[in-house]
Amino acid sequence: MKNNRFLRNIQTENVFIFSAEKSVTAGEAKRTVTNQVIRRGFLRVHTGVKLFQAKDYFFVLSTDNLSWFTDSDEKEKKYMLPLENLKIRDVEGGFMAKRPQFAIFNTDMKNVYKEHKTLELSVDNSEELDTWKASFLRAGVYPERE
Repeated sequence: MKNNRFLRNIQTENVFIFSAEKSVTAGEAKRTVTNQVIRRGFLRVHTGVKLFQAKDYFFVLSTDNLSWFTDSDEKEKKYMLPLENLKIRDVEGGFMAKRPQFAIFNTDMKNVYKEHKTLELSVDNSEELDTWKASFLRAGVYPERE
């Protein structure tokens, strides 16, 4: 009878240890998924009303946020934008605009970047625009409904 109780205790401990190991690995898996990088590349940020107030930055889109850096070394982070409540919309370029553009905005009407309600970005060509839009879809940033 003593041996039976002893075996039951060992089995119970093993079950607890096994279930604890499961929850740790599930938590680790959750963490790696949330920090997954979806896309890296250069985008041009348009911040001013003047035609030539734009600058190229290196962007890293992950499942949690959009970060941009001064160059592709990713050493000097310029800004990090959480993806919560963000949507994407097409932007019609002006008569002088040669690059396809899109804008990121917050559905709660909060500022997205500094004092700007939208963050206007442009790419070199329409194929690159499509791949960035697809990447934002994978990150959970959907286009606005018209």
